[in-house]
Amino acid sequence: MQTLPNIRDARIAIIYVYYERKNEQKNQTNLSFFIKYGLNDKLWGNLNISTLFVINGHQCEVLIPTSKPNVYLLKEDNCSDWEGWCNGIKYFENTHPQKKKIWEQFDYLCLINAGAIGPIYEPKSEDQDHWLIPFYEKMVKNSAVICSPCMSFLPNTNPSGPGPKVVPIFSLIRCTKTIINLLTNVQISCTDETSIDTHFKQKFIELFGTHQNTVLGPKFDKADAILTGEYGLSRILVKNGYRLTSLLYDDNFNSHNPSNWMINGNAEPDRYMSFNGQNVPFHTIFIKNIWRGDNSYVCLPVLYDECKNFVYSKLNIKPIFQDDIHNICYNYNLLNIKSTGKGVGNGPDWSSKQDFYNKYGAAEEMILYNKPTENFNGCVIYAHYDADNIVKDYVIQTIKTFRYFGYNILFFTASQSLKNVDVLPCNVFYIKNDGAGTDWKIWLHGCNYLLNNNNNYSHVFLLNDSIVLPVNGLLNFGKTIQQMRATSDFWGHWESNEVEWHIVGTPIEFKYSMINDVKNFIQNKIPLCSNKIDYILKLEVKFAKHLVSLGYKWNTVVKSKELNNNNVNCPVFNPVNIQKWMKNPDTFAIKWKYMISYLNQNIVSPELNYLTRFLYYGKYGIISDGEKAGAFPKSKDC
Repeated sequence: MQTLPNIRDARIAIIYVYYERKNEQKNQTNLSFFIKYGLNDKLWGNLNISTLFVINGHQCEVLIPTSKPNVYLLKEDNCSDWEGWCNGIKYFENTHPQKKKIWEQFDYLCLINAGAIGPIYEPKSEDQDHWLIPFYEKMVKNSAVICSPCMSFLPNTNPSGPGPKVVPIFSLIRCTKTIINLLTNVQISCTDETSIDTHFKQKFIELFGTHQNTVLGPKFDKADAILTGEYGLSRILVKNGYRLTSLLYDDNFNSHNPSNWMINGNAEPDRYMSFNGQNVPFHTIFIKNIWRGDNSYVCLPVLYDECKNFVYSKLNIKPIFQDDIHNICYNYNLLNIKSTGKGVGNGPDWSSKQDFYNKYGAAEEMILYNKPTENFNGCVIYAHYDADNIVKDYVIQTIKTFRYFGYNILFFTASQSLKNVDVLPCNVFYIKNDGAGTDWKIWLHGCNYLLNNNNNYSHVFLLNDSIVLPVNGLLNFGKTIQQMRATSDFWGHWESNEVEWHIVGTPIEFKYSMINDVKNFIQNKIPLCSNKIDYILKLEVKFAKHLVSLGYKWNTVVKSKELNNNNVNCPVFNPVNIQKWMKNPDTFAIKWKYMISYLNQNIVSPELNYLTRFLYYGKYGIISDGEKAGAFPKSKDC
């Protein structure tokens, strides 16, 4: 009988393999929730856990708190989960001061992939148990060396052969020298030729060949990842006398006669409506909401809405766009999918892009753009730059917000490409990145573009990607725009008396009738600037004063007199003042790199939690620009 170390005293390594898909955000949601909820020390019992995030393709929109103790990051070229987990093991071995083997460092491995959402679990005792405990307790109960959320019982018509197979979207595995050797060094054939139905044997050989591979490590293709990885994991453990288990089943559950419980011949109970004619139970802790086949879907989403509601509840999230409140109309034509298509297995076909989105795309969190709802007759000149060449979600939410209000958007990016989206619902311009001052040059380009194209907008909005909005929701933002327009010729979000009175450089909106004066000021000042300080002192600080000197009326949402300005650096964004203005429903923006280190999900609006759901609050996230400059207190002290 296998003796397991008590997990409460054990050393545990979590290896989370992550990747992103173009035009989709489900994996971002899964990873961010795992970080914010699953790794929240205040919620869970104190287990000895080290967590490594393996980032496939070097691209990760989610902010990972790598300054948090025992959290590590490894960026990789594109590879399978199985290679990523193997490389994670090598990372722990190679970075250990004494180069200890993984089984010398840890008692358990916890392998997770980005397709699983979790932990969908709540602490159940006053002493704060941990979401890993149910997996461990099931392993103890069944004398098993691995536990996953669910288990499949495949027939002998499957190329891997009949019998139990854990579903390795999540696996807690006993970490010993023998087990690690089996998974990383011992070859296993892609098909179980001794057990599969002889009628199918030759067919499987023709399809998959007779090659061998290790369970963990590089894979030849997707079929190899399934056969020697997903199914091979269980096969090699069972072959060597080990027992498997899962939260729903153990390896004795009708394993000799799976037809007793299969529904309509379905041997995979974690699929839609396959568990006794219903969805898989919600208490499997980690759930794969969407199952793909080759360029298609094998079933409808599993418990997606239930999982989404759990995430929103635990993270105090409210989406910016709510169809029942905001009368949203969507542009399904921008989705990069076929208008009609075939499902596979139990996955129904779809008859249009809208039908596809309703059946599958929503659960993939495909980026779906809205059509204008209001008509504020404005144009946004948006200055964008991202070092990873992606359009982050908060930028996408900004675009959708201004589309809601009927603004046209001129999207100027200093990135070399936009890797994570096929299309934006606006005019996109690529521009040279000149470092400091690029935003002002973009706004000048935008003004010239408008003047050269005979536009009849009433207002022009200057914005860049330092801003997250609308932090207090769509309707409050619309009211603020109308209030500011009714009381001024131009307006901004914050005013400041630092250096001298000015309006913080973005966001600012002005009447279109002022555009020549705005353009001329920027055009005349840019040649005088050679560094970041010049752009602040000669452009940003002088901009509003120049317009006032021409007789234009101004206004701001956040007034300097409302803030603590005594002996405080950068009072608008200083942590001592954040709560004084951010709760005001008239406010709609934050400069996230200044402020996010000083926020937490319980003191801000649910809308802001939604906008920043892929970012990270608190001392283990980014160090704010103000903290870097020594102008703000250390976020760890707040």
